[in-house]
Amino acid sequence: MSVILAAFSVPLLSAPAPHAFAAPHKDLRSDRLYVVNGGSGTVSVIDTRTNAFVGSPIHVGKGPVGVAVDSVRRRAYVANSGSGTVSVIDTRTKSVVGSPIHVGKGPAGVAVDGVRGRAYVTNSGSNTVSLIKARTNTVVGSPILVRYGPVWVATDALRGRAYVTNSDSDSVSVIDTRTNAVVGSPIPVGNAPAGVALGKSRRPAHH
Repeated sequence: MSVILAAFSVPLLSAPAPHAFAAPHKDLRSDRLYVVNGGSGTVSVIDTRTNAFVGSPIHVGKGPVGVAVDSVRRRAYVANSGSGTVSVIDTRTKSVVGSPIHVGKGPAGVAVDGVRGRAYVTNSGSNTVSLIKARTNTVVGSPILVRYGPVWVATDALRGRAYVTNSDSDSVSVIDTRTNAVVGSPIPVGNAPAGVALGKSRRPAHH
């Protein structure tokens, strides 16, 4: 697999997280697309087969920015930048379950490691990454210090890695998801990196 870094030209939100942007996330099991609406504190659900809205917008916290779906456990995790929390949505009922999970300042990106049952949340205002245990929806361990304005995160469950874009230092930090520690030095990239995604790379066939 290869890591693909991309800076999206999406308008910035008026939330504490610097350089944060809202992004949708697809639930591969249910043909549903989850879209965070930063200005209204809601999440919209779209049926990707018909490209039509499903139900009413789901109310979450203040200034939601990032969303990630755990298709195995049928949950969606929404980072609420304005309230320093993560809301959990039951994707079967399309309703928020439990109380908001308090993380660091200005949470922005969120990514799920479905193999290990965890969600990783970047806290732009406190330069850390919080780890949420999916089974209990509670923060576990101490925040992982990454520094320099973390914005987005993507997980590689196969190799046990999480990749965090650091907007203020033009770099990407790598977290070992088995030990939840930063490994190696930050990887230099372009100016003010924002989005990060994983994609499969095809190996040439041998004849």
